[in-house]
Amino acid sequence: MSKNRRTKQKNTTHMMCFKKKNKKLLFKITGGIEKSFLRLKSRRNYHYGERVKRKISSQKSTH
Repeated sequence: MSKNRRTKQKNTTHMMCFKKKNKKLLFKITGGIEKSFLRLKSRRNYHYGERVKRKISSQKSTH
């Protein structure tokens, strides 16, 4: 029993770390998107970037 409990704990902490890493990755990606949009300056892409930003901000508010 004790062994099982220990492994379970390990898994949850690992997932937490993974989520944090993912968040950082998301920010990196959005930064890249913004920079590329400044270069392209096309309306459609700009709107896509706004949508992505909104999605991320909504995710942030839920956590």
